[in-house]
Amino acid sequence: MSFDLTNDSDEPESPNLPGVSAVALRRARNGCITAVSLLFAFLVLWWLRTVYTDLLWYDELGYQGVFTKILVMKIWLFVGGTTVTAAALIVNFYFTFRFSRGPSTLPVTEETMRLLRALLVAA
Repeated sequence: MSFDLTNDSDEPESPNLPGVSAVALRRARNGCITAVSLLFAFLVLWWLRTVYTDLLWYDELGYQGVFTKILVMKIWLFVGGTTVTAAALIVNFYFTFRFSRGPSTLPVTEETMRLLRALLVAA
């Protein structure tokens, strides 16, 4: 049996996992989202603490302008690197779609589809 993976308009039926309820899957997903959000907030606060401490230190020495230039340069390097990477990905995607041989139909068994749906819901 083959499934056409190019049609995303239909909602996939929920996975039939023995012993796992939809409520448990929803709780696990919400817990993962909360944990990742807290980790992200912690890392941002850690970085801001470091920046503020360095700012106070450079200001105490009378070199706040030097710190500002360093920080601005780091930000511009990040923006530039992100832009170059995004441009490379966009060009890659353009050529991939431009020279592809059209929509593909992959032979996928029913068992594989159930596993993929379960992994999608669990993620």
